[in-house]
Amino acid sequence: PILLAAPQSTAAPTGGQAQFTVMASGQPPLQYQWQHEGTDLSGATASTLSLSNIQPTQSGAYTIRVTDTLGSTASPPAMLIVQP
Repeated sequence: PILLAAPQSTAAPTGGQAQFTVMASGQPPLQYQWQHEGTDLSGATASTLSLSNIQPTQSGAYTIRVTDTLGSTASPPAMLIVQP
């Protein structure tokens, strides 16, 4: 798959909301898996990752791996900065 638009870094206040989005193309069906600091996020398998009630432990690098029938591609990291 090819990433057409990678997720962008963002900042959010503690208790606030943030969203990461990826746009990709490839051989259908495309599958998505979001990661935080290299660890898969359970249930985070859509092209958009929405976070609510953000806590300081959620700060750091978010990436997404997009997979199609020919292989997979990982995005560069997008940083979430959680502000007090």
